[in-house]
Amino acid sequence: MASQKEIAKKAGVSVSTVSRVLGGMGEKAASPEVAWKIWEAARELGYTPNPAARALRLGETDKKDPPRLVTLLARVTDTESDPFFQALAQAVDQEILRQGCPLLPSVSLEQGMERNFRRLERLRPSGLVLLGRCSGEAARRLGRRWPAIAVGLNPSGQAEIDQVLCSGREAAQMAMEHLLGQGHTRIAYLGECSVENRYSGYWETLREKGLPFLRELVWETPQTAEGGERGAVALMALEEPPTAIFCANDSVALGAVRGLRKKGLAVPADVAIISVDDIAPAGMVHPQLTTIHIPKDDMGRLAVKLLLDRIAGGHSERLQLRLPCRLVVRESV
Repeated sequence: MASQKEIAKKAGVSVSTVSRVLGGMGEKAASPEVAWKIWEAARELGYTPNPAARALRLGETDKKDPPRLVTLLARVTDTESDPFFQALAQAVDQEILRQGCPLLPSVSLEQGMERNFRRLERLRPSGLVLLGRCSGEAARRLGRRWPAIAVGLNPSGQAEIDQVLCSGREAAQMAMEHLLGQGHTRIAYLGECSVENRYSGYWETLREKGLPFLRELVWETPQTAEGGERGAVALMALEEPPTAIFCANDSVALGAVRGLRKKGLAVPADVAIISVDDIAPAGMVHPQLTTIHIPKDDMGRLAVKLLLDRIAGGHSERLQLRLPCRLVVRESV
């Protein structure tokens, strides 16, 4: 069983920093980059909380091994590449530790289903936490083999597994309503379009308000800062550019602001920017991003609790728990 001292050595930080990060102090303990290194080291080494402390906290008297929960990355190959899933994965990890369960390496569904099944068999999971959108067939297949729960902004098809959601469609509608309330009617969309609820929320709001859907104002791009930078520059080069851009996530928005600044354009003086997620950098840039807050910590905690309840036989019906999002007004609109 790995110790915090071993984690500190592998991550290149102090033991006290490891203790604070694993204890859930978040940004008060370390930068996002340092925290990510600590969580990666803890997963790789299979860190498990002190079993005696767990038993005392939970009132247990037996020596039954705690459940083994594995996090599946359905949309990204690693959490480092996506700040939203990084925060969501850390919320899951923190609750896994709080419940006294071991941290196990995460598995990416992008690496192929058969390969994943073999790796999962080796990890011997008691249950799975699926982060992000995956196909209904993949979720069903996984759910038939292990207790599972999906967490994200889009429902996992018609999969017969529990789900904890914050609707991407409702987040998009909230963002669009705010832009419309500020007098914007020529609003562009920047992000993924295929099977993306945030894109659906964009055009559905235009339709409901009796505004035209203009294909020239939709720039489809991977939801990364690089995609946002390229897309924003292209949109503002139109003969009649938009007065506002709805970005599918904060990473896209951060790239869009960077691209506009390189072209000598100001936010929000020349174009307003709004996005979804409310990751930590959204409040640290200039201008600070107006965005839709997704309750990542609550989503992660509740997913672990519901999964453990299913493993313990606490419920048998398939549950879908929907959490609300909220508007965070800052400087970019």
